[in-house]
This record gives sequence, structure tokens and C-alpha cells, in this order.
Amino acid sequence: MTQTPDLLGPQYDAPARLADSLDYYEAKRAIALGTLLREEAAGNRDAVQVIHWELGLIDLRLVPAAGISPYSGGPYEDYAAFHLFTSETREYASTRANETQDIILRLHYLEFVLLQSEGSGRTWIELQRRILLAYREYIDGCCAGASNDPDCHGGVYIDRALTRIGQLVSRKGVLRADEHGEWTKWLLGLAESSLSFPVRDPKDEPQLRHRWIADYLVHLASLPNEAAEPTLRTRALDLLEGAAAYYQSTPLNDHFERRVAEVEEQLRKHWGEAGTHERMIRKQFHATLRRAEFHRQTGNGLVTAHFFREARRIIDEHRQYFTPQDVTELQVAEQTALNRAVDAGEFVEVRVPITIPIEAMNYTAETPEETVRSLADQAVGSVPKRDQLRGDAAEASGESPVQALFSRSVVGAGKVVGETSSEADNLALDVERRAMLMTRLLGAAVTITIADAAGKVGLTQTTSLSRLPL
Repeated sequence: MTQTPDLLGPQYDAPARLADSLDYYEAKRAIALGTLLREEAAGNRDAVQVIHWELGLIDLRLVPAAGISPYSGGPYEDYAAFHLFTSETREYASTRANETQDIILRLHYLEFVLLQSEGSGRTWIELQRRILLAYREYIDGCCAGASNDPDCHGGVYIDRALTRIGQLVSRKGVLRADEHGEWTKWLLGLAESSLSFPVRDPKDEPQLRHRWIADYLVHLASLPNEAAEPTLRTRALDLLEGAAAYYQSTPLNDHFERRVAEVEEQLRKHWGEAGTHERMIRKQFHATLRRAEFHRQTGNGLVTAHFFREARRIIDEHRQYFTPQDVTELQVAEQTALNRAVDAGEFVEVRVPITIPIEAMNYTAETPEETVRSLADQAVGSVPKRDQLRGDAAEASGESPVQALFSRSVVGAGKVVGETSSEADNLALDVERRAMLMTRLLGAAVTITIADAAGKVGLTQTTSLSRLPL
């Protein structure tokens, strides 16, 4: 036993009131933080260390994104130093996992123990099995207590826990062979129950009814294919078909329709079916086309062109499933949408006047040869310095950071000739624009100089630098 129950009181280890978040457990964190402040004021060093350990364990990220550290995104050494962890913290977490009745706290303790354990041996496997069963208990609690959450985020909490379950059940030895079928039934039942998860606003019920079907069922692929008997496979595919039918009826849900097609392909392939990839690509292609047609009917040419272009990108990546006529039809559709956008005034011309004194653009010298030399020097000096341009562009982006995130399209005559999809792409485009502006200014200066020098100093097409010292 630890002194933590005495320090934090009975409420701290009481069962969690689910549904609640795994990663932001404010209810118990507030208790620990309040106790920490009190014990620090009293100068109780041992108690302060224990409460720091608790806060560090609560703040542990249980299901971090790929490549992200569970220790607040940083190295363990920094995290341990901040929370006063020592070599005894692992044993403390192991003891607390047996001590608490709070399933969320228990998961934090057990995951920390796993992170600090050697990655091999029977004990390591048994620990993962215990964690797996704890996640299942947590999910069942979230389902039972879904109405306790006024924000109705239970589906989100379950989804994150299922991500971890998918990682654990796929590890050899964590589940016994005779348990796979029961886990398949449980996952399928969870997906079916998600159809009736509570929603905060009744008008959102049709939209949210199928929200979690694909994201929950995808974890069936983490179990052996023989774990799903034919009747279970049929139930799973029927759920996906129902979700797909709804999303097809609401074209703005093309993202979810593509996700459903992706999960269906994964499961069918996992269960041994052939030809699944082509069916998925065609379903995703038609979902994107429906979105484009929706916007064409509502009259937005630019958005219509974007989704026709997305459909063409799918064809370009999977030419083996499409014909040259498919490509031509999409190119025509995109061009028609862009021309419609131009005719409808969807493009707004923005002009930024730059006033440059004419004498600053005129490099006429005393002689034709000196004029040519002056232009040559100016041309060399006007070669864009990419590092400097990139620094200037980055500084300008920093002044309008939200705008710097928006994707951009470079539109030519009836077609898109370039696109950006990230902040880095936007920065590269800004650098190119600045380089082009410098080049245009140089071109204007050359034109002005030639026109002036021809009359003043007799500059001709044959003037050279041969009579000037190099």
C-alpha cells in the first residue's frame, strides 16, 4: 500500500465517472493539484514528491500519435526531472494499479509500468494482457455511462481506446487462440451499439448515427481472419453498407464515404476476398464525383473544379482501373467549371500598386558600351538570393499565420497549373513570386534603358562590351 489514499482522500481512488477522457482527466488531476499546493505550503517534501508522481502519471499520453513521445511529446529524462520521477516510480505505479478503483488511473499506471519494462518475456506479455482487459473495461464503462457526458464525446473516447486495443490484440501471445472469436463479437457489438450513441443536438442524430462504424470495425483486421465466422462478417459488412448508403445520400460527407470504402476493402482483403482494391478505388472515385456534381448544381465553379481535379488525381494514381476517356471527361469538366467561375466573377483581382521613380529604372550611361555594362551589372545583382527571399517570405507569413495555412491554386487559361497543400508549399510559392517580381522589375528597367539610351547615346543591337576593360 502507498500513502496516496491518505494524502488525496477516498474520492481520488473512487471509480471513474464514465464516459471521460483518457488523456485529459481533469476530475482527478484537480484533486492532485490542489493537494500539491497544500503540501508544498506545509513543507511536506515526501508528500510533494508523491503528488508530483501522480500528476506525472496522469499527464502521461496513453495513445500518442505515431512518432510522438507519450511524455508530453519530449524525452523521458526531461519529463522525469519535471515530475521528480526516480527509480522507485515504476514500482509505485505498479502498486497504485492494484490499489485504485479508478479504471482511468489504473490504465495510466499500467501503461507507465509497460513503458519502463523490458520488452520481452512472459511477464511483459501478461502485463499487456492486463492492459488490454483494462481498456475493454474502460470502453464498456463509457458505453454504459455515455449519457453522463453532456458533450456526448463518448464515441471519441472509445475510438482512442480502440486504437490501443488494436495494437495490443495483434501482438502474439496477448490473447489466447480460443479468445479471438469472442473479441470479434465484442468489437462488432460495440460498432452496432454506436448507432445509438447519445447526441447533444437531436438534429445531428442522422449525421452522427454512422460516425463510428468504420473507425470501430477496422480493428477486426487486427484479429486473425478465421476469428470472424461468416455470420459475423455479414453483420460487419451490412453495417458498412448502411453507412455508405447514408453518406451517398449526403454528398458533403464524401470524406466519410471514402473512409467506409477504405475499411471495407481492408476487411474484405483480410478475410481473403480478391479484387478489393479496385472496388475501393472506384467507390472513392464516385464519392468525389458526387461531391463535385453537388457543387456544380449549387453554382460554385471553383469548388466544383477542385473536386473534379481530386477525382482526376485518383485516376492518375490508379490508371489501371480507368480509361483515357475517363481522363478526358474530367479534364473537360474541370475546365468548364473554371470558366464558369471566371464568368461568374468568383475570381477577384487584387492589385497592389508599387510606385518606382522612372529614373530609378533607367541605367543609361555616358556611352553605349557603359550602358550595356551597367545593365549587365544590374542583371547580375538582380539574380534572386533564395535564402534571403525565403527569410523575407517567412517573416511576412508570420504576420498572417492563418492565411499562410490556406491551400492555394495557380490558375491558367481554363486549368489549374499549380497547387499548394501545406504551409511549406505556400512558402515556396511566395519565394517564387518574389523572384518573379524581381525579374519583371529587371525586365522593365532593361526596356526603359534601351529605349532611352538608343536616342541619347546611340545604343544599337550591335553595341558590345569589347571596348571596355574587363
